[in-house]
Amino acid sequence: AINTIGPTIMQFGTAAQKSDLLPRILRGELHFGVGYTESGSGTDLASLTTRAVCDGDDYVIDGQKIFTTHAQDADYIWLATRTNADVPKHEGISMLAIDLKTPGIRVDPMHLLSEHDINTVFFDDVRVPVTTVVGKENQGWRLITSQLNHERVTLCSAGLLAQAYEETVAWT
Repeated sequence: AINTIGPTIMQFGTAAQKSDLLPRILRGELHFGVGYTESGSGTDLASLTTRAVCDGDDYVIDGQKIFTTHAQDADYIWLATRTNADVPKHEGISMLAIDLKTPGIRVDPMHLLSEHDINTVFFDDVRVPVTTVVGKENQGWRLITSQLNHERVTLCSAGLLAQAYEETVAWT
């Protein structure tokens, strides 16, 4: 949350989202699972089918995500949803920051060969306020790429590489 979702909320979130979510992320009190991958989509994230349909001041969400790391311990999910099926697939996606305690959300562990904290997350008529949208409706692709760019930098920290190099040189 602190290295990938926090910076994306800083850039695209509303003032209310920033004042609510960012301090809790910074204090280590708010953890996110990333809800991107779906069955049958492979690596084509834009083909997602989890839907968020606007109903007054709420969205109603139905669908599922797989390979959601640490969802069993997370407080929120950073959820990519289809909010408009009538536009090109990259344009009809919205990002929502949703409390995982919301009724209708179920987190099931995936039983894999190794010890991983990976889950399937189900959404069954989940109602959330429209204020959970981060950024603008149907413009979530930009937030997805922003979050993933921050994640890539985090996964390959230059400081850790430099330390490994220096330790290897010292050892040899």
